[in-house]
Amino acid sequence: MKIAVFTSNESWLQADLDAMQRADHEVQLWVNSPNPQINLMNLSRLMDWCDIAYFDWCQYPFIEACSLERTNCKIVVRARGLPFFSVYKSFPWNVVDLVVGHQLIGQRLQETGHDVNYLHLPQGSDPNFFTMPKRRKYGKNLGMHSTTIRYRKRVYSSIQAFYDLLQHDPKWTFHLKGEWDQGYGAHWEGVQYTEPCRELMEDLEISTKIRISKNVAKPAWKAWLQKKDIIISNGIREGTHVSLAEAMMCGVYPLINCWRGADKYYPRENVYKTQRELVDKILAWEDLTVKEKKQLSQDMREWARERYNAADIADKMVAEFDLL
Repeated sequence: MKIAVFTSNESWLQADLDAMQRADHEVQLWVNSPNPQINLMNLSRLMDWCDIAYFDWCQYPFIEACSLERTNCKIVVRARGLPFFSVYKSFPWNVVDLVVGHQLIGQRLQETGHDVNYLHLPQGSDPNFFTMPKRRKYGKNLGMHSTTIRYRKRVYSSIQAFYDLLQHDPKWTFHLKGEWDQGYGAHWEGVQYTEPCRELMEDLEISTKIRISKNVAKPAWKAWLQKKDIIISNGIREGTHVSLAEAMMCGVYPLINCWRGADKYYPRENVYKTQRELVDKILAWEDLTVKEKKQLSQDMREWARERYNAADIADKMVAEFDLL
């Protein structure tokens, strides 16, 4: 089978490309050039050539491709996050042959009333890369990650919860990783949101207990995770939240806000309903013995390895192509 792959963000593609190669498909990648005319020409050429046009994210050139006349190729889109939610209500889904996404995307597609061929598959990562250190040590290091710091991640609320935690045990340190200075144009992204967060740290007098760092390459990201004890997902909406899965593969204990679907993707006992409950769960973990913490690390890694192996997930998706 001939598969043309389209994306303007290649960072999520490798597992899917590897699965296509394992299935002996012929693959060509669309090149996103600075010239819109050349992009459109190459888009049309590849769609004439392929059996399946595979789009990663519902973003450029997905919408442009769906407006083109095509011959025999099928259109598949791997819907990930924000670009989908900005178009799903008005988009003519009848022109798409398969949508792959997480649980909330499936629910939103049902709301449109369209008869959509939908495949529920979460996003995953590589458990052979994200591993537990051989000599895992435990301390009081709380972690949180957001590629871009924005309001829906609730960093501000997390700082308040951390302040609460310090009233019970002042030895904890909060590590915040992500892009603090820039957003993508939305009002509550970048400095519009992070400046109030910094002001809160100063006003609560806990700035010295919080470590802020930017996004890093994959090896450094793994090293960062391996030094954390607990990682929190405190946002109001997530898909699968891959950062959590990667942290669990490294043996980090996750605590997850009750965003819709959280208890379907992560252990229910790790999901909290209030910031008070979050602090209580951190303190309960702190009271465990080292032996108990090690067992939890192993349990969390196994949970993530079984459910979020990106290679297995990609193989399931590519196998679905033969049914189109």
